[in-house]
Amino acid sequence: MFWYAFSSLTPAVFLALACLWGGIWPAVSVVLVTALVFFMDRIVVKQTPKGGTSGGAALMWVLGGVHCLLWALGIWAIAANPVLDGGDRIVLCAGLGLYFGQVSNSNAHELIHRAARAAPRSGAIPTQGIQR
Repeated sequence: MFWYAFSSLTPAVFLALACLWGGIWPAVSVVLVTALVFFMDRIVVKQTPKGGTSGGAALMWVLGGVHCLLWALGIWAIAANPVLDGGDRIVLCAGLGLYFGQVSNSNAHELIHRAARAAPRSGAIPTQGIQR
């Protein structure tokens, strides 16, 4: 479980740095979210024994909270952070999109299939305002 947490939370830390300070951090976060998640996914899947899910429920809740924090921080950074220039905003938007697509989307999918009542609601937070 350590490697799953490492590969999904490390890019989030660098995305938060990118939201706050710009500079080199948006580019570093895009490289991390692309390369680290890609390579760790291949390494961890091969090394994880079948049925090895200890700590997975806690990690899902942590990732849900991280998603909400990054979502709010990213909106602020792209819209109003005076430190970021246009290039930083574009690269940050790409990094956040990659993270939300690779990590948050998978996590939300797992949450909506949980039996606990709060889990499906937490997994559907990004879609609450969408009219169907």
